[in-house]
Amino acid sequence: MIFISRFFQNVGSLLLGQIFAFIIGFFQMIYLARILGPDSFGVMNYALVITSYVTIISNLGLPLHGTRHIARGKILNAVFFWNITTLRLILSVMCILVTSIMLWFVYSQYRAANIMILFLLTAIPTILIPDWVYNGLEKMAINSLVKVIIASLSFVLIIIFVDESVDLIYVPLIQAISIIGGLSIGYLPLWNHIFSVPIVLTPEKWFACIVSSISIGITNILSLVMTNLDTLIIGLFMNPVSVGYYSAASRIISSFSTLLGLVLISLFPALCRSLEKWSKQSSQYIPSILSGICFLGIPVCLFFSWNAYFFINVIYREQYASSILIWQILIWSIIPLTLNSIYAWSMWASDRDAVYIWVLLCSISTLILLLVVGIHMIGLTGAAVAIVFSGIISMIYHVYPLRDILPFPVKSVLGMFLITIFTLVVVHLLQQYFLFPVSLVQIFGISTFFVLTVCGGFIKLQDIYSLLNMILKANLMVTSNQK
Repeated sequence: MIFISRFFQNVGSLLLGQIFAFIIGFFQMIYLARILGPDSFGVMNYALVITSYVTIISNLGLPLHGTRHIARGKILNAVFFWNITTLRLILSVMCILVTSIMLWFVYSQYRAANIMILFLLTAIPTILIPDWVYNGLEKMAINSLVKVIIASLSFVLIIIFVDESVDLIYVPLIQAISIIGGLSIGYLPLWNHIFSVPIVLTPEKWFACIVSSISIGITNILSLVMTNLDTLIIGLFMNPVSVGYYSAASRIISSFSTLLGLVLISLFPALCRSLEKWSKQSSQYIPSILSGICFLGIPVCLFFSWNAYFFINVIYREQYASSILIWQILIWSIIPLTLNSIYAWSMWASDRDAVYIWVLLCSISTLILLLVVGIHMIGLTGAAVAIVFSGIISMIYHVYPLRDILPFPVKSVLGMFLITIFTLVVVHLLQQYFLFPVSLVQIFGISTFFVLTVCGGFIKLQDIYSLLNMILKANLMVTSNQK
């Protein structure tokens, strides 16, 4: 089947490579957190956030613009490649210079500023990775190989050279070496296409290129702001140690979000095709799908929240004990994040970029307000609470523009929320006053949630089954039409 073949060749290979690179990066993060300690780990995470901003701003949507251009003709034009790459390099160098000057003025500790500038320089080899070319040519396996090489090489070098907190300065150098190693492999299949002809630049077309990609760039920048704003504000209002404690918990949560994004990239186009074909029929099942996410997500959050002490100590050891409460709160942000991601992908799929920009602006404004108030009142705990509440409020911004296409199950979600509160109260009473074993109480609490949710009619498994059947039929029809 053409559909299945394309899925496994393109999305499937990309997904496998991303997951493998994610696993390596996950263990690398744990190792660095243990070796560097909260102070240096906080400096590193703050530097990574700043670097991600510089990278995304210097991109300005140009990679996706280039991918679309290549995908239309399925041919790589060397002139187009060098113009896109050169323009991105110029923009990245300008952003690095401006950001470096700002860091020198903002940070009185020259060591922290120097390390952040070293991390900034890794944006240059990152810009040179030709992943956007392979996306346009539908050769995702090469992108996966490059990601795996970069992640593996970085992890091995960090294990060898980073043994204590003072070795933080080696981390950006190792990252740069790893990226160069990966992109050198990525350029091998392109050698005859881009290096066998003279480099021709057309600066007169750069402005038009930026204009055509700026809306994509704005969306990417706002999405990144929404993702990393908490770390940025904590770094401004508090100290690197606080950033380290917070990042120890938030990086684990963001790892879950990364996997979620990969799943959505792979599976959500099929749902979009089904909604386009059977919009009136399938819309009635969407609330059950969204309720199902909460139905499965809440027990997962309960489990990880109740066992936060165990996970933090196993992953980071006792030096990150201050991250336990942050973990217990932040884990609940996964549910609104998941629901918001579905609505965000729906806006992209339906060409509502302008609407999504306004949604992101409203979400960012709410997040800034809640973060500043939360940090001012109760410090890091307030920041974690602000993330959860801003995610819930952001759901309103995401749901409203698509309320007719993807109706939100308000009653079901509210019912499960009340059942969750009831479950937490019961578990607390059993532990505090009846001295029940912890494992038995957790099993009882999760079972109680499942039973009350099903008996209360807040989840309809038959609707989910019916919608999955509709998606399968839609894909079969697409495959038969392609034949």
